Amino acid sequence: MVIIYNEVREAARREVFREHDFSSPVCCKLLALGNSLPFSLVCQWAVECGFVCCHGKCCEELSRFVVGGYHIDFPLFDLGDVAITKDIKKLSSHGLTPWVMVFKHVTGMWGDLTKEEWESNQEGVQEEWTVCSRYGVMGNLGDIWVEVVTDLDNGITMVMLPPDF
Repeated sequence: MVIIYNEVREAARREVFREHDFSSPVCCKLLALGNSLPFSLVCQWAVECGFVCCHGKCCEELSRFVVGGYHIDFPLFDLGDVAITKDIKKLSSHGLTPWVMVFKHVTGMWGDLTKEEWESNQEGVQEEWTVCSRYGVMGNLGDIWVEVVTDLDNGITMVMLPPDF
């Protein structure tokens, strides 16, 4: 099944706000930090979902810290078919947010990469090769590394743990 960008964006947004209901305000600052997402993006999603921020002016306060006052909210490449391994699906019940990771991956927030890997991704996007992201997740299960890899030649994106690399 080919996943389109808007579906990934919506799934990521649901993951970010999964524990909130409309009866209480949300803290966009904490959600942005907790999900390692740009603050302005979380504020935009909060508004789109109909949430009210608990600080009211937090968007204004933090917007000066966002580089250029904007965030990337468009795909850099086509994800193709998205496959999530069984181990990742199991970890989702423990708070792992694979769709947030896929969203970051497709918008160029590639996580914990070396300079060489970062440059390789930039070239991979331009030449339609492979693009790789790595995210460290800390939680009650210990430190976990998750890798998201898109093979642009074959049109597939995999979300997996290190033993699956």
